[in-house]
Amino acid sequence: MTPEQMLRLKKDQKARRTAGLDAPMLNARAVMNELALAASAQGGLRHKDGATLDPYRACLGLAAEAAKRGAHLFERSPVKKIKFGRKAVVVQTAGGTLRAKQAIVATGMPTPLFRSLARHFWFRRTYLALTARVPAKVRHQLGKRSSVVRDSANPPHVVRWVDDEQLLVMGADLESPPERQREKILVQRTGQLMYELSTLYPDISGIVPEYGWDAAYARTADGLPYIGPHRNFPRHLFAFGDASHSVTGAYLASRILLRHYLDELDPADEPFGFTRNVR
Repeated sequence: MTPEQMLRLKKDQKARRTAGLDAPMLNARAVMNELALAASAQGGLRHKDGATLDPYRACLGLAAEAAKRGAHLFERSPVKKIKFGRKAVVVQTAGGTLRAKQAIVATGMPTPLFRSLARHFWFRRTYLALTARVPAKVRHQLGKRSSVVRDSANPPHVVRWVDDEQLLVMGADLESPPERQREKILVQRTGQLMYELSTLYPDISGIVPEYGWDAAYARTADGLPYIGPHRNFPRHLFAFGDASHSVTGAYLASRILLRHYLDELDPADEPFGFTRNVR
């Protein structure tokens, strides 16, 4: 860890404490004892207010609960056009037309229907590699499997266990490449992530990746997502530009969008609006 990285870590700790979050600093020995990271880890912050979940099962659970409460779910229904008027929006799909009071567009980034909003974002991809099953003898040497590790690299790596038997590493972000290069870059980045994982955990050297994939996201100039209405699109509510790679941003967007819909705005929502300073 460089002096600059340690300085950023201390600033992060100060910001979290100011926000009322517990963020104790760990020394190198504590990091080694708990996470079994390579000797280059000189310290870290511990965050206890977090959790991991299975995104597929969570999605099914949310969909089932929404259906119980009267929501209608339509899969494989790409929207072709949206018309808006003084009192309603009309959404045209390949299979039919929907009329509603408002349209909520929570696609994470502008789709071609909202191309004019693309100027607010940088479009990027992050990469993920899942190892083959780690032998039990090696697993016992790799620290606690209940922790999620995020390092100070740029871009950072996020490492977590899956089913206590496989390691999942995410990182190696870059600007979204042309589609014709996507597969080639995916292969290269999967290998890169496996190598970088082995520098954190040398004991896994030789274990091959079972899967490698990428995920597209959009990032804003200041790092905050845009959540709420845009003056050029009446009766629309948007949630774009969350680069946190977690469900936290989705929960935040759901609360802000609901307040907009109910016209119960909170002053704390203003920093997420399209009216803040943009590049």
